[in-house]
Amino acid sequence: MNLVTALLSSRRAVVVYLLLTGLFVVPGVTGCRSTENSETQSVDAVRQAYDRGEFAQAEEQATKIVETEPDNFDARKILALALAAQGKNDEAIEQYVYVVDRRPDEDATLYQVAMLERVVGKTEDAISHLEAAVQLKADSSYMDDLARTYMQVGRYQEAADLWGRVLEDDSLDEASRVELLKLQAKAYEDGRMYDEARAALDKALFLAPNDEDLKKRIEALK
Repeated sequence: MNLVTALLSSRRAVVVYLLLTGLFVVPGVTGCRSTENSETQSVDAVRQAYDRGEFAQAEEQATKIVETEPDNFDARKILALALAAQGKNDEAIEQYVYVVDRRPDEDATLYQVAMLERVVGKTEDAISHLEAAVQLKADSSYMDDLARTYMQVGRYQEAADLWGRVLEDDSLDEASRVELLKLQAKAYEDGRMYDEARAALDKALFLAPNDEDLKKRIEALK
């Protein structure tokens, strides 16, 4: 599924919201069936409290589960969501980190923790987790957010390269492609790679010939 589409910035907000509020449930694989059913029911009760917006209650219930079942990863992820919903971002990050340290192949959880780390200013940690997510899955949103985070720390060439990878998606519509080319051009400009910046802007102008902002940016680079 292509997550970098028209109206890129607003769609990205939707993507982040969905990932930060979505639950990726993995059934238990050990223990007897009755124990599994009991655990599932407990997690379901926490999920229902969260879905009702009862975040403090969800936090309390999930905390009780993880105290007795430290490796109940579903409960930990719901706990992280409940904590983040209450603005307890550092505590939520701790829960996500516990999960990704033990399940480093969960790309969605890596992305979730990275988004929170970026919010609290843990930029290098966010980059590390986003890079791991991209390595596991070349998802457009992962690459886009990694490129944006690279921009925050001055890694302009890497940001431009990542947006270039996203632009390789043939399913992108023209509006999305123009926005990505603008972002790529900004990365090149900030990195003082002006020829590359002009080339990206020329491609964007070809797709959006009436875009006055593009014309001004190209003129300024002459």
